[in-house]
Amino acid sequence: MRVLFIDYCNGHERENPDVSIVDVFKTEERIMKALESSQLGAGRIGGSWHKIMEDGNIPHEFVKSGKYNDLHKENYDLRYELIVGNY
Repeated sequence: MRVLFIDYCNGHERENPDVSIVDVFKTEERIMKALESSQLGAGRIGGSWHKIMEDGNIPHEFVKSGKYNDLHKENYDLRYELIVGNY
């Protein structure tokens, strides 16, 4: 599945956040959410899609990164908002 990971950069980039498109294999959204929730410091500094893949040993292939406004809905299957840190 092709996932659009949205990083609001601790809430400072709500209008046009940073995004990464990643082909993710052999997992589900609920598993990724559980892995992200268990990341040390995710609530403070924000979640990381890199860390989700690493912690879950999830096969993946990075496609591209950019800004949200530069992408179209047909570029991904799942929209995943990373945990927003509090500083």
